Amino acid sequence: MNGEETRFKIGNKVGEKWTKDDVYELIENMYTNTEKDVEILCFSDACMSVGFRDSHFDYLMKKFPVFESTKKDIQKRIVSRINKAALNNDKNVTASIWRMKQLGETDKVENHNINEDITQELTEEERKERIKALKKKLGDK
Repeated sequence: MNGEETRFKIGNKVGEKWTKDDVYELIENMYTNTEKDVEILCFSDACMSVGFRDSHFDYLMKKFPVFESTKKDIQKRIVSRINKAALNNDKNVTASIWRMKQLGETDKVENHNINEDITQELTEEERKERIKALKKKLGDK
């Protein structure tokens, strides 16, 4: 037997440990732990609850992107826990808001657009009336 016959070919899957079923079980355990353990307040805690590191989890998400939505579900559960604790005054509100933003929550943004044709010619009287109306809207009398 020569050396070529005993070597693994480049790109083989012999050393791979993770299957889709293994990853599914790991993520389900993380989700369950996140439901039960009130001390899990970040995704790193959820990873550590199953003896895993964030970087390993990121590797698995690249390998099995189908589970990315479950990662988001875990983060949403953590955000929900933090939000409820802040509303019940169990946790500091400012720190809770900061933590939720770190987990991807955003402030509600409202845009009010008013479209008017500003290219039309106005008489001096119309211009004064429009300025008066705008000042009134702004609270200037």
